[in-house]
Amino acid sequence: MKPIRTVFNKSWIPYKCKVEYFLDSSVPQFEAPVTTVHGFFVEEQKLLLVRHKNRGWEVPGGHVEKGENYEQAMRRELQEEAQVECGALNCLGYLKKEAQEEAPKDCSYPHPLSYCLFYSSYITEKSKFTGDNSIVEANFFDFEEAKKFPWIKSYIEYFETFVINVTTHQ
Repeated sequence: MKPIRTVFNKSWIPYKCKVEYFLDSSVPQFEAPVTTVHGFFVEEQKLLLVRHKNRGWEVPGGHVEKGENYEQAMRRELQEEAQVECGALNCLGYLKKEAQEEAPKDCSYPHPLSYCLFYSSYITEKSKFTGDNSIVEANFFDFEEAKKFPWIKSYIEYFETFVINVTTHQ
């Protein structure tokens, strides 16, 4: 499969790297660890975003913990960050992160290759928002408003695929 976009040196990766974006509705067999999962979740044609205390508005997501599969990690992150549950998870695609230099000595990221997986789903249940130690707010945004946030702009291909899927499968 060919990447839909390639960028270099994302600010959140602590070494020079090449990041390739792939759209894929199935989860492939990865040749290296999937370190993080992120999800686009909808309720009543609005996108759930969480506000990280340092990074601002973004979709729920985070690191895959030891012993978890990708779907378990996504559901846990969604519950921890926004106190919501979702239906069946649909794969939107993934990022392939490939180092272009040696990793710093204190680097906790897998080196030289790792992946980030993107999902989407409908929200099925909500509890009172309590956040966690890094998420200070959760809210729903119409798609046009959500598109203006920097995090969404960085991953616009996944957002646009999510919107197409939601609006054509109502």
